[in-house]
Amino acid sequence: MNRIAIRVLNGEDRRDCRDLQTVFDESPGYSYAVSGKPPSPTSAEETFAALPPHNHKADKYVFGFYLENTVIGCADLIRDYPKLGITWIGLLLFSEKHQGKSYGQAALSGIIDTAVKWESKFLRLAVIDTNSRALKFWERQQFFPIYTKVVDGFLGKAIVMERALTTRCS
Repeated sequence: MNRIAIRVLNGEDRRDCRDLQTVFDESPGYSYAVSGKPPSPTSAEETFAALPPHNHKADKYVFGFYLENTVIGCADLIRDYPKLGITWIGLLLFSEKHQGKSYGQAALSGIIDTAVKWESKFLRLAVIDTNSRALKFWERQQFFPIYTKVVDGFLGKAIVMERALTTRCS
């Protein structure tokens, strides 16, 4: 397997916006699984703009994952959300042709490194229960459900999962 490169994406950079949108466009299965609709042509813009009310732009990072010069995936992280010491993974997504090749595990390793630098003690995320493939991935990565909630605009319930940062990916 080739090694992936990780780069912070900037929502003000047209190329970065285009790269992020490419990941959504090349992952229609994700959109259909969680919302029952195709990817929105504004998914990249929405991802760059999405921020919880009490966090600041400086707390949000969108990463692109590249194989050589080709974008193959993305991640959306928020530092200290929903509280101090937690890094929230808003999204980890790979183009469908790059799924199932262990890139998610490699990306998670980079996410863990980032969260540790931020002095986070936990990673937290939400998986829509209709996205069974993602749910299985996160379970394999030692994330455990802590509660479920209904979120408008999604087909199923959100399963909020957490992992302590005292252990690494296997």
